[in-house]
Amino acid sequence: MPQQSRELQVRKALRAIFADPVNGIVDWRGIEVLFLVPGASRTERAGAAAGFELNGAVVQTVTLAFSVPGAQGMSMLDMEASMATNVHLTPELASFARACVEGGLYNNVSEVVRSGLRLLKEQEDRRRAFDAMIARSLEEADDKGTRTMDAVLARADAAIEAAER
Repeated sequence: MPQQSRELQVRKALRAIFADPVNGIVDWRGIEVLFLVPGASRTERAGAAAGFELNGAVVQTVTLAFSVPGAQGMSMLDMEASMATNVHLTPELASFARACVEGGLYNNVSEVVRSGLRLLKEQEDRRRAFDAMIARSLEEADDKGTRTMDAVLARADAAIEAAER
């Protein structure tokens, strides 16, 4: 990797680490280059861990395991680049989110927000499916016509009488 590119990566990583307010998403490759530039060697460890050795000192760093399809080898920055968003919560929602984290249900507030968005997506998917069903029913009514409730009940009564004979 060219020297200028590494220097740029080091600067970006240090800016992200020392940003005020602290950025919750730091590119793993930027952290890695902070070890590699001074000459550390990288070794793979068990699971999602990597080790670094420099001048006889060994540092073991654990990386995140992603459940996102196709996310192997991607940094958090790569995955978040398409949707880096700040969310402002009301005091009530912020308190609820912190309580979820403190209660051990979630690791951080971002997980709480993602869980809520998944529920909202499921609700919106169900609403869209219902709207599509209504649209199909209206199209069918236009194509085949409609019946009054009295006509439907009379037909049902006739079918029941016929079955009883």
